[in-house]
Amino acid sequence: MTTMWKPAGDAFRKEQPETALRITLDYLSGKGASENLPPEARRQLVSDVREWKALTASRDPFPMLDREAVKRLNVATLLITGEKTLTPLRMIIEELSRVMPAAECVTIPGATHEMWEEEPEACGKTTLSFLEKR
Repeated sequence: MTTMWKPAGDAFRKEQPETALRITLDYLSGKGASENLPPEARRQLVSDVREWKALTASRDPFPMLDREAVKRLNVATLLITGEKTLTPLRMIIEELSRVMPAAECVTIPGATHEMWEEEPEACGKTTLSFLEKR
């Protein structure tokens, strides 16, 4: 929260969305990630800037999830994560896959949290394979 969330929120409050996105990207994908972002991925992030602004302004952006309610979700669910995803995010996916009875967890090799931008073919193939089983 102190490394990414608060600084990004502060940048949004100062009407500096590019700074907020840089802070977020550098945290999620590694220092310098914002400079190496392909133009299409940058456009997508900029189009989502209102969501990031709302999240960083929220008093409770990540409310607690009732594990018992999650355990009762008996629906086929695909959980995709990147091999280089930040540890807290990987821990969430691991816990969800442990708790959800019908979850399938797939790790995309070499990818970070931005796996759909980094490895779109692998993510797409994984998703299609999951859907074909249903």
